[in-house]
Amino acid sequence: MEMTFFDKIALIFKYILSSFMTIEISVLCLLLFVFVFLNFKINDKKVKVATIICFLAFLIVILFYYSSYILDALRMIVKAILQCIYFPTMPLYFIIMIGVTISLIYSIISKSMDKRIKRINIIVSCIEYLLFILVISICVTNKINLKVDEMIYQNSYILALVQTGNIILFLYIEGLLLYRLYTFFQKKFD
Repeated sequence: MEMTFFDKIALIFKYILSSFMTIEISVLCLLLFVFVFLNFKINDKKVKVATIICFLAFLIVILFYYSSYILDALRMIVKAILQCIYFPTMPLYFIIMIGVTISLIYSIISKSMDKRIKRINIIVSCIEYLLFILVISICVTNKINLKVDEMIYQNSYILALVQTGNIILFLYIEGLLLYRLYTFFQKKFD
């Protein structure tokens, strides 16, 4: 179905005007936009409070009308995250390794980074590289096609290596976020 940009815009407006609920949500979005825009222009406490109230009203309307869909979406997100941790595809695993490489380079170059965090970054990066090379080595040795995920995860060694690497990375990122929160609040309240 080929549509021009203007056809798509017309279709969106037709849908917005099709029911009272979509008109209501559109008006709330417009109010939210106006309050946020005014918040940038006028630095006033009343505008900030009105913006927050408008945003909360928008969220309440969304939660009221779409609560079952939101819960289903949250379940799907959690399921997708767990699937990425336990059964990542090889392209995702390569992207993870690119992220690990960027983290390693940043750790080596950075002069402002805490030395403990640098050491932890380097250790985690070395472990991730080791596990990644082991996965690639097993795939090459056993002539496993990297394009077919089912073939990769039928091998128990690969499955154990990938899951271990992802759990280590997940715990590392979680620990790093908690450390950042700790240092943020420590600076804020000291």
